Amino acid sequence: MSFNVSLPKEIEAQVREHVASGLYCSASEVIREALRLLEAYHVVQQAQLNALRADIDTGMDDVNAGRVASVSMAEIKLQGRRLRDS
Repeated sequence: MSFNVSLPKEIEAQVREHVASGLYCSASEVIREALRLLEAYHVVQQAQLNALRADIDTGMDDVNAGRVASVSMAEIKLQGRRLRDS
């Protein structure tokens, strides 16, 4: 498949620089690599979001089961400082 894409001058210059560097043979290769990296980024981002949701679910399960207690941030800081100083 082949089609034309309009790019802002700054991005076009970046594509040309990558080709001129010799790392890529054509603008098409640069664009294909950019799309592969973008897809990989989205996969990682989705995995991180899924992990965060699982952590939230675990925390909410703990809350609902009564396995949580109030904490004092001042006490947590104090314990941390004691550990650091020992």
